[in-house]
Amino acid sequence: MKVKNINSSSNKTRKCIKDSFLQIIKEEPYIKNITVTAITKKANITRAAFYTHYDNIYDVIEEIQDEIMTALIKKLKELDSTDEVGIYVDEILNHITKEKSFYAKILQGELGLPLIKSVCNQTEKLLYTYFNNKNIDNLQIKIVFFTEGSINMIVKYINNEITTTSDHIKDFTITALKELFK
Repeated sequence: MKVKNINSSSNKTRKCIKDSFLQIIKEEPYIKNITVTAITKKANITRAAFYTHYDNIYDVIEEIQDEIMTALIKKLKELDSTDEVGIYVDEILNHITKEKSFYAKILQGELGLPLIKSVCNQTEKLLYTYFNNKNIDNLQIKIVFFTEGSINMIVKYINNEITTTSDHIKDFTITALKELFK
């Protein structure tokens, strides 16, 4: 992020750049083929305006990922029970299904693995905080097993490496959560 004093005009420009990137990525199969010129044309801004806010396209992607992570973490922190996890998983899978091609492209790129690791780490921390007082045997092992397995399954779903539906993933995830953390 280059702009130090972000005002409403800067926020509008940044949003316009991100929205333009997201529109382009729906049409372009490879992130590496998306150019600053294409984004600035779509956003109807100058290259100078782009470079005032970002160093490169990967900074745009990173900011989008950060926004997604912030929203996921906020939602996770609001959960009060394992029953609510089903609602949360359902919302996430509906969003992922709707934006499946976007996530597939992000996961193919160099930022895919750091995003997956970040999601795993944040989810593990929050689950540990939630279940820490519940006197569950092998809690750390169960949290790592559940988190890594669930997120890996979702990644395989995004990449069309498994033939299932988001509803089956949701049902399986909720059942696994309830069984592991009784």
